[in-house]
Amino acid sequence: MQKKILTINEMLSDNIGDQAIADAMRKFCQVDQGIQVDSEDFSFKKVPCQDKSNNSLKKNNRTWKAYFPNIFKRAFFLFKNVKNAKLIASLKYDLAIIGGGQLILGKGTFPYSLFLYTYFLKRQGTKIKIVSAGVGESFTALEKYLIRKSLNSVDSIYLRDERSIENLKKEFNQESQFLPDIAYFLLLVPKVDDVNSNCTRSLICPVEYSVYKRYSMEMNNAELSYEQYKDLWVNLIRERLQVFDEICISATTIKDFEFSCELKELFNYQEQKKITFRSCQSHQEFISLAKESAEVQSGRMHALILCHNLGLKILPFEISKKLQAYKQEYLNKKAEEFKNMLNEFREEILK
Repeated sequence: MQKKILTINEMLSDNIGDQAIADAMRKFCQVDQGIQVDSEDFSFKKVPCQDKSNNSLKKNNRTWKAYFPNIFKRAFFLFKNVKNAKLIASLKYDLAIIGGGQLILGKGTFPYSLFLYTYFLKRQGTKIKIVSAGVGESFTALEKYLIRKSLNSVDSIYLRDERSIENLKKEFNQESQFLPDIAYFLLLVPKVDDVNSNCTRSLICPVEYSVYKRYSMEMNNAELSYEQYKDLWVNLIRERLQVFDEICISATTIKDFEFSCELKELFNYQEQKKITFRSCQSHQEFISLAKESAEVQSGRMHALILCHNLGLKILPFEISKKLQAYKQEYLNKKAEEFKNMLNEFREEILK
């Protein structure tokens, strides 16, 4: 009988890192033709976020939600997706893998998604594993309750960094073990350590201001204004212009790229001649762009991981504790070590 596996992550996000995670997880599970792998979006999205031309219209359509208290928005999300979760679970999977990515988070719909998926999948007798995920540090009492109930239905938990392992133990009294970020499963073969040796270009991926604000308290960062934050990135780019003949500015999210384009006017004419702006629609496009570069500087973890897979020099913009943990736990090793570790755990996870 064919084994059925369901992978659950932010597969329909416009974040290229989330797309890379989803692709890597499907490849990780598809070990032979005897396995059927289906995928669902963790937030129950059904339409891919690929129509960039209508993005401003979509943002305007979302503004009405800002007038409703969060508790009502969360309750609506829960009510709206009960039927979706029940329908997905009714397909009777042998194994459901939730991850990777930073999915155990508060201050959003993630605790509600986790609860819905685990509740209905376990009722159908599905084995559930959380794989290569991250765990945040701030949760409300309700979020803790929902996540704790969800974790009681999970058969095993593999987390992508030691800080997440500590957070899970501290916040939910749950044990877990380390497994590298699943995006390392996309490591290219043959190895490409020398592919960038003659490149004279730096790839820089600025991060939008709202992300800086979100993590400013967590990181004890200076309270920079929007203009000061733009100046910070301009100075970082100018530093790299002292080293490289060319700078390529790109991003792994739509909002990051919109922010990046605002920086263009802050450079003088001579600087602008050395700077190009490139939008990427997929992780494959981003990888192709990275292959033409010698280094990457970014505050997005999966921009760094995809470039680490290619052997680039990695310069983290430490915007969050998640990035600090990544720098400490990953960048002192080669990407091949993490790919090998994922292969070693694959049989255990998929059984």
